[in-house]
Amino acid sequence: MNKSFTEKHPELWKFIKFNITVIITSALDIISYLILLYFVFAPLNAEPLPDNEIFSLLGIKYKGYLFSYLISTSIGYIAAYLINRKITFHSDINPVYSSVLYFALSVFNILISSWIGGIFGSVITAKGLENPVIEIISKFIIINIPTIWTYPVERYIIQIKKKAKHQIVIASDLDGTLLGSDTNISKENLDAIKRLNEKGIKIVVLTGRTFYEIPA
Repeated sequence: MNKSFTEKHPELWKFIKFNITVIITSALDIISYLILLYFVFAPLNAEPLPDNEIFSLLGIKYKGYLFSYLISTSIGYIAAYLINRKITFHSDINPVYSSVLYFALSVFNILISSWIGGIFGSVITAKGLENPVIEIISKFIIINIPTIWTYPVERYIIQIKKKAKHQIVIASDLDGTLLGSDTNISKENLDAIKRLNEKGIKIVVLTGRTFYEIPA
């Protein structure tokens, strides 16, 4: 990507990277889902789940579909978290803070995806449409629905950056003549520097906004 474009349109570039991440993690999600569904949990695809209010609410009827969706979706979200934190948003916020919030978001998204996936899976099984092509299409649709709210939540709440601390830069001759500053420096500070010069001090290091002269 042209560097000038990324510099001129940083927010658009973040959104593009986020969607590239969605494609990559969707592929990872789908591949792991197919492996789980057709190999790992194949014997459970037609085995009904016990009666349960939560399963009924989510519309999930078969163990194979439940396990496959939960595990593959978890894999996809973990990969997305790591990529978006390091590459998309360059977040340096406390990892505990972002991990806890992302976990809550992931649980919510997994429940939504599992609910939609359970409906899709039940319809696919009932209609006898079990095949990799149908599974890939349905899975791609299901895992990308949460993207509608995931991007703004990650961008503005979870994967944020620490507020940059402004470094004060002041350059002055020791006779009190101001050479340069990126902030307003008071006359009192310049006078203090001048007094130190008169005492024979040749080097003064300012470590904060306010300069304090400590009597000898």
